Amino acid sequence: MVRTLVLGVLVSLWAVAGDIHFHGYGEGHFNAPSNDDNQLDLHRFVIGLQYTFDDRWSFDMEVDFEHAFEEPEFEFLHLDYAYQESLNFRAGLILMPVGQLNQNHEPNLFFSVERPYLEKEIIPTSWQEPGFGVFGAFGEGFDYQAYLVGGLKADGNDGSKGIRGWRSKGIESPANEAAFVGRLTWSQPGLQTGFSLFHGGIDQGRDLGFNSNLTLWDVDFHWNQAGWDIRGTYASATLSNPEDLNAYLGLEGEKSVGDQNGFYATVGYDVLHGKKQKLVPFVTYESYDTQDGVPTGFSDKASTAKDIFTIGLAYFPIPKLALKMDYESWEDGADGTRSQFNAGFGFQY
Repeated sequence: MVRTLVLGVLVSLWAVAGDIHFHGYGEGHFNAPSNDDNQLDLHRFVIGLQYTFDDRWSFDMEVDFEHAFEEPEFEFLHLDYAYQESLNFRAGLILMPVGQLNQNHEPNLFFSVERPYLEKEIIPTSWQEPGFGVFGAFGEGFDYQAYLVGGLKADGNDGSKGIRGWRSKGIESPANEAAFVGRLTWSQPGLQTGFSLFHGGIDQGRDLGFNSNLTLWDVDFHWNQAGWDIRGTYASATLSNPEDLNAYLGLEGEKSVGDQNGFYATVGYDVLHGKKQKLVPFVTYESYDTQDGVPTGFSDKASTAKDIFTIGLAYFPIPKLALKMDYESWEDGADGTRSQFNAGFGFQY
């Protein structure tokens, strides 16, 4: 009922509101893993709208209906005030400016059917938190974002799975602990480099008898010249007082929270370079561990260390439409192996 009402309101606005700019994206996937059943999934359909009140104030938002409306959520929703190029203000539910994809994850912006897994397991894309802050551009190609947001809330029964389950998504977000998140990028023709940082408390005022903070950072680059497209990201996350956090969460043995790190790199080449269409064979290699270091008295789960090799082909008949297929080969630190074939489509409007 709620999902139907929300969609009806958005469609009605679309029909009558000439001053509103609509945007969004969608994607559907076919996955054929070697260790499970094949699956077809309308993975995402996103409806967004932007409204400009005047030359200073504007509003922007997206509603994400995942898995054929099974999991609706706001992807972001914020109010902006444009003061000048180097200093602008934002408040609301903010997509965290961490990594290459969290703020720019439309399916026509990357080659693989699935998003890189590091930007799901270590950088928990899509990741949004309520808060406020500033953003702007300065110098020769620099831009920045800096926000104060609600901190994460450590929870769950298996710390080896990382921090993905600690996001609030703006749903009655605990606000006893704040966090800082920021990003600095430098862009030149054909090249963008970036650095992101998130730091904040994860105990949310609970009487733990100790303080525990998460520090997550990444460095990334994207080079695109003469048909070549090369991009990569390194990310690392550390927790303070992990042994006390384990005790509070009731974690033992291999279920310990721990440090996390990893990287991925993608190399693609557009064989139709110079034409309107793009046809990009690509390869991606990922290596990451959501339990790279655990406190004394605990043991790491070998299977949390993963190496993933993906080879595939992405076709873009127009820039905002992508048809993709790829093959993934997985190996973990416990000598477990599996593979998966994926095919899908994606679009942005």
